[in-house]
Amino acid sequence: MKFQATFIATCLAFIATADGVAGWWIVDPATYNLYCGDKPTRDDSFHVCFTASATLIKKIPTYDSFEAYLSPDLRGFVLVPPFSRTEAQGSEILTDTYGMIVNFNPGKDQTSEEGKKCADIVFEPLDGSPIKTKRICQPGGGPVKMPEKFPWPSND
Repeated sequence: MKFQATFIATCLAFIATADGVAGWWIVDPATYNLYCGDKPTRDDSFHVCFTASATLIKKIPTYDSFEAYLSPDLRGFVLVPPFSRTEAQGSEILTDTYGMIVNFNPGKDQTSEEGKKCADIVFEPLDGSPIKTKRICQPGGGPVKMPEKFPWPSND
């Protein structure tokens, strides 16, 4: 009886995890590679490539304010803006210790760096600690490493 209860609980946890990931992440290695692969063809577009552990990616709740394509090894993703939406072009990802807001506003200030397409990234700890910001411009922005948790290493 104890085995059966444990087995059922494990199955339900697996189904819940798979459902959460499937609703938000788009598993499409070909599209990921168009933005973040070795020879990207969409590197001159609004997007940000992220690296993160598979554990961290699995913990991120589902949202529909952006599209995120998983990398083939499931240790990264590319975030592209939801230009079909009418509200501000910001996307938010929450972890258990911090939030990350990516602003893809294609205004003058976002393209002022020699015509590059930029995104502002704000890391905000959930405990109210000081925020950390970063700007990534394409092409050539490189991947952003998502820290496992706050506090993050000083070199990230």
